[in-house]
Amino acid sequence: MKKITLIALLSIGAFATDYTAMSVTELQAARATVPSSDLSAFQSAIQSKVQTLSTVERQALQSSGQQYRAANQAATQSLSTADRQALQNSMVQNRGTVGTRGIGGGIGGRR
Repeated sequence: MKKITLIALLSIGAFATDYTAMSVTELQAARATVPSSDLSAFQSAIQSKVQTLSTVERQALQSSGQQYRAANQAATQSLSTADRQALQNSMVQNRGTVGTRGIGGGIGGRR
């Protein structure tokens, strides 16, 4: 019985994602796929990574986020009204599984 309990505990830990071992770029890429149960660990990891960036690195990160949001907005504007509504409905339904600031949210804290 003790062996089964130990194996169960170890297997639960094996599925947890170690966000602290990821780079800022990897964290950005993973943002949209973070399960709601991992949001606090993800948020803590990304905040600590961003705080250790130099000013130049932080500005580059914010700039890349702004470029991503602009491209995303342009792509959304090119959709038909029905497709745009379907996308918005999908985002509302998946709100609990999207990153801490939602789709298109920035890392630097500004919008």
